[in-house]
Amino acid sequence: MKKRRFLTVFIMIACLTSVISGHFYYNNKLEETAYAAKKELGITQTKVAIKEVATKEPKKATTEHFANAPKDVANLYKQKKEAGEPLLFHLIGSASTSTEEGTWAKLFTDEMTKVYGKDVNIQTTSIGEMTSLDLQEDKLYEELLKNKLTFY
Repeated sequence: MKKRRFLTVFIMIACLTSVISGHFYYNNKLEETAYAAKKELGITQTKVAIKEVATKEPKKATTEHFANAPKDVANLYKQKKEAGEPLLFHLIGSASTSTEEGTWAKLFTDEMTKVYGKDVNIQTTSIGEMTSLDLQEDKLYEELLKNKLTFY
């Protein structure tokens, strides 16, 4: 009798676990398919954000903009500005880190260029489907540092 009750409870837990994990797997696949379709069609949700940013008043670049940044970055920006040199950023990321319209990297680059102008240069490198761990294991970051990619 106890074996039968234990087996019933075990089967119920296994079924419930299977249904819940299937639900999460299916939702993940749907999101991936939707993202791929939007990317293929060139449709992104961030286009609304671009319109909102464009309607705001243009900002003036000051060292106050870096007040909430880590102290090292704020100090580096201040030193570069005083020396008349641009602060260099290098964005490295997955396929969503590209210069295509509507990606976060493009929005970041456009806004930084709009606010800081020639005080900031931004280089973007997409590493495709690699993860951060893959980037670290393959030591691709060392190659990027050695080449010191040209900034525009």
